Amino acid sequence: MGHPYLICFKSMIARVGEQMSHPELGFRPEDRFTVILDRNPFDTEAVKIFYGIKDHPSFAYGSKLEDCIAADAETFVGLQVADFVAYETFRLMHGKRNGTTAIRQALIGMFGTTGFFGDLFNDEVFERIKADVDSMPAAPNGFVIVPHPFTEAQSG
Repeated sequence: MGHPYLICFKSMIARVGEQMSHPELGFRPEDRFTVILDRNPFDTEAVKIFYGIKDHPSFAYGSKLEDCIAADAETFVGLQVADFVAYETFRLMHGKRNGTTAIRQALIGMFGTTGFFGDLFNDEVFERIKADVDSMPAAPNGFVIVPHPFTEAQSG
């Protein structure tokens, strides 16, 4: 399956591609997305994986994937915003915002104009899917978890 970072990366690529295939969520058929990765020890591998997923004939959402590059927050300021959203999402999922599930006002301000969802891959999730994942054929680091479609019912 690969390193947990790469498992989560592949799953999020699959999740975003799947979400963008739903016009009822506001996406147009021609919409595509680009990934800007914060430089890290796995960025070269992640970029290769992105293009492998994009071009793989069995991945139904490859047409939604545009580009993937690695950058740093000094040269690509958008990564600072992405880090903020990721950090706040982590805190929200773990209830670590001053001991409550409160969300900072800056993040709440984005909700009116920007879609938001988060997935959590923790020990419990990995243990729950381990048997299924281990029984599926895949090339080394070639397995992608395509999460079930997200619905409005899950958001409440």
